[in-house]
Amino acid sequence: MQKKTAQKIIPLPVRPLPRELAYAAVLDIDDREVEITEEMISKACESMAQEEIFPLCRMAS
Repeated sequence: MQKKTAQKIIPLPVRPLPRELAYAAVLDIDDREVEITEEMISKACESMAQEEIFPLCRMAS
């Protein structure tokens, strides 16, 4: 049986994506892209917190 040796993990450098590649969008009713903004995400999170809607969670029994 061969002895296992620890593998060294070499982290890759993290670089931000170019602005034209780093965005998310939804399509409106006329098939136009509407960029998802940080403000939209913040409003959605605030709304979920107010309504206590937390996806992927279940009530404790």
